Amino acid sequence: NDDDALDLFKKTLPSTSLLQVQVSSREVLRQARQVLSADKRGDFRLDLISLAMRGKKSRFAQLGTMIDKLAIQLGKDQVDDDRKKEFCTNELDVSEDETKAMLRKKKELETAISEGEGAIASLKEEISSLTASIKDLDNKVAEATELRKQEHVEYKEERAANTAAKKIILMAKSRMDEFYKKKSSLMQASSHRALDSDDLAPPPETFDAYTTKGAEASKVTTMMEFMAEDLEKEIVDGEQEEKDSQASYEKFVADSAEKRSTTTEEIKAKERAKAQAEETVLKSKSMSKAESRKLMTQSEYVHNLHSECDWLLKNFNVRRRARDDEIDSLKRAKAVLSGASLD
Repeated sequence: NDDDALDLFKKTLPSTSLLQVQVSSREVLRQARQVLSADKRGDFRLDLISLAMRGKKSRFAQLGTMIDKLAIQLGKDQVDDDRKKEFCTNELDVSEDETKAMLRKKKELETAISEGEGAIASLKEEISSLTASIKDLDNKVAEATELRKQEHVEYKEERAANTAAKKIILMAKSRMDEFYKKKSSLMQASSHRALDSDDLAPPPETFDAYTTKGAEASKVTTMMEFMAEDLEKEIVDGEQEEKDSQASYEKFVADSAEKRSTTTEEIKAKERAKAQAEETVLKSKSMSKAESRKLMTQSEYVHNLHSECDWLLKNFNVRRRARDDEIDSLKRAKAVLSGASLD
């Protein structure tokens, strides 16, 4: 009947207190969503919580748990950013120092290579010059030896000629002396015979002639003696000149040999220095190539590091403020869910 139907309708209607609770809950969720929507960062996790608040079966306890978990996660995210920032800052500083050290080392190696190659070129020129000086010295010694041989031959020929000439002159003088000695003896014998006779006969008409010839012969022999003495002097002077020339030649050869030995040792020393410089340059070039490879690897690493870190370092403060705002929004939203005033 009509009374039973009215009672059944009243039972199906919600009570006044239940309606008030439902209205109050919706208002709380709306206010909480309003708090979360005030965050302009647009974190999808806040959007998920806001979406959950729109559900018909939203549970405040579950929403509180979600808010707490997100707040904790945001804190962890900030810790991660802090660590990442510290890592990036330190790593970029260290990488920059390492890059500078590598560049310095490469420059030092390039300088060493340049200086080494310059030293090698100078040593080559010096060795070439010293080698040429030895060759020139050898040529001078050869020329001096050839000249000394010629001088010695000339000396022997001149000495032989002077000795032969002296011998001939002395032989001629000796024969002239013998000839005029015999003539003188004959003349003296003739004079004695004339003196022994009673009647002194006048001297032969040729006596004066003999006397004149004897005087002339004396002059000739005297001149021959002078010639022999001059030849003897030439022989003696030639021997002394030969000795002096030989002594000068031997001294020149000895000095040249000493100079050659000194120059040879100098060349050996420069050859050793050149070999050492070449080895140093070779090692420096190898190290420079290795340093170039290290620089390429370092450059790639620094590039990747900048790609990984630059955005974070540039936006670190903005991200931290935004994250702080999110956490504050979550705390306020939870406070609203817990019954605190929005104001």
